[in-house]
Amino acid sequence: MARGTQTGTGTRRRTTHRKTLGNSGSGEGGVTRKGRQEPVSLLPESAQGRLLTVEQAAERLNTSVRFPRRLIEERRITFVHIGRNVRIPEAALEAFIAAGVVQPITTRRGRAA
Repeated sequence: MARGTQTGTGTRRRTTHRKTLGNSGSGEGGVTRKGRQEPVSLLPESAQGRLLTVEQAAERLNTSVRFPRRLIEERRITFVHIGRNVRIPEAALEAFIAAGVVQPITTRRGRAA
């Protein structure tokens, strides 16, 4: 049987190409099996960095565990599924905290004219 031919059901055709991920044709640092180029992350910016458990996120927010779980359920915060586990990226938690910051109003003391 010659290489690359298909004889019947259940047999696969073999190909001899190098698997490439990313933009390797443009020279912008794709990932190849030979591994000589820098890895390209497929995750968005908000999902990169350290991944926190729901308990760690609750501790960081100084709330109960139910609050981050509700944020996840209502899709108000970015989260990552790893199998059956749920993780919250640290960058997403920081963005959520930053979105809730309220700047104080500065008033002048004294009599209004």
